[in-house]
Amino acid sequence: MLQLAGCTLVAGVDRSAFGETGAVVRDASSSDERVDCMPSETRCGDGRDDDCDGRVDGADPDCAPAVGDSCASPPALELGREIRGDTTSLRNDVRPGCVRETIDAPDAVWSLDVTAPSDLVASTFGSGYDTVLALRGRCTRADEELACANDANARRESRIVYRGLQPGSYALLLDGDRMPSAGPFRLHATLAPSPAQRGCGDALDVTGGATIRGRTGQDGAEDQATGSCGGENAAEEVYRFELSTRTRVQIHTAGSSFDTVVYLRRERCEDNNAEIACNDDASSGGGPSRLDLTLDPGRYFLFVDGFGGAEGRYQLVVYFG
Repeated sequence: MLQLAGCTLVAGVDRSAFGETGAVVRDASSSDERVDCMPSETRCGDGRDDDCDGRVDGADPDCAPAVGDSCASPPALELGREIRGDTTSLRNDVRPGCVRETIDAPDAVWSLDVTAPSDLVASTFGSGYDTVLALRGRCTRADEELACANDANARRESRIVYRGLQPGSYALLLDGDRMPSAGPFRLHATLAPSPAQRGCGDALDVTGGATIRGRTGQDGAEDQATGSCGGENAAEEVYRFELSTRTRVQIHTAGSSFDTVVYLRRERCEDNNAEIACNDDASSGGGPSRLDLTLDPGRYFLFVDGFGGAEGRYQLVVYFG
């Protein structure tokens, strides 16, 4: 028997006797030596503490998601888990289109392969500096930028929501804007199957703010709701958010390709009488739709619709603060 790094090892023990966590599986009456762990090379994603350091996969530094510092060979974006890092020592390779300041901030990059139409949600909530997120076809091609998010809220966090991302290869960029333009970050990204239309039952959560890109009127989408200021004969999309305190929320559709309508309902998504605000054009001369409201705590449902049956690609910005 050998003691190694807090683990009790027994020569000649068959690893098939081990359970999922490395503990020996034996009858309570067995006289066999107790084996707590048998260390081996860490295999990230197997759900075990392979190296016997008391940490399984995501909590093990050996399994920390990779952070890319170059467009030439970015690592694959790990979906569904938080990626932590620090951009301070990284290089500056790109400049997303929604960066406001004329600074060259260091950036990080990941690759993303999509095999079926999907909804991408990526956020930097909890980061320690003014973050910017961008989604591109090719990392270095500014003309292939599909979405860019800068300041979802007063904490200068960012979130991209891209509805209906088509199959292909993409690059997700993390950059910085106003000082501090680099520092510790938290990135979380998910990819889910994309239905033709998201309504009250499967509305995506944009609590905390987001820059959203999508398209109304996809095959199979229907006109299921109408606002008091428009939305007849056009398919709509629904998003939701929750407030725990009284909060100013600013919403606009600048950058959309059609005549949009936005309206907001509180608590009851399918009830026309739950509407608290509706806007077609931000000014008498037309233009994007816009809402600027200070809202009480509660659950809200945000609709992006079309005026006079209009449908198409939209950009919906929701800012908290």
